[in-house]
Amino acid sequence: CDDGAWFGVGGKFPDHVAHLLVVENGDAVAAARYRRIQPQLRLILARLHERVSEENVRSARTIDAADRELIRMEYAALALVGRGRFMEARAIVRGARYEHLANVYLEETRRLAAQSAERLRDLEWRRDSYLQGMVLLCGAALALFVVWWVLLLIPTRRWGNSLQTARRD
Repeated sequence: CDDGAWFGVGGKFPDHVAHLLVVENGDAVAAARYRRIQPQLRLILARLHERVSEENVRSARTIDAADRELIRMEYAALALVGRGRFMEARAIVRGARYEHLANVYLEETRRLAAQSAERLRDLEWRRDSYLQGMVLLCGAALALFVVWWVLLLIPTRRWGNSLQTARRD
């Protein structure tokens, strides 16, 4: 199910789902819950931002900026809901600016996830190549050891047989 189709607003990211339901239904308990959860969501985003690779910094900054603006708009809408001004609150979350920011948030998050998945595939390929190289190197070392052993064993046996024959004579 497409989030946008489900909520009637194109491409909303699930972080903002609870807020949209609050504004649409005017649920004060849900509004309080959203206010408790939102700082945790920001903390998760901040931690992600700290761990993002250099090539993904732009996407992370764009996500962060869009998220901050969405949060500002959401709190404004929640304040309006708290005062019973539902139409004004709905106008904020159904507005073109909110929809644009939510789409930016969603698209950049998708881009970041795709780039991260590509980087992970690259790292896995490198790891697999390294491990294959190590297996081949160990196999080559083992083969060299067997060849060395055979080359050493044959002359040593001959020498031992010659020594034994010389002792008997």
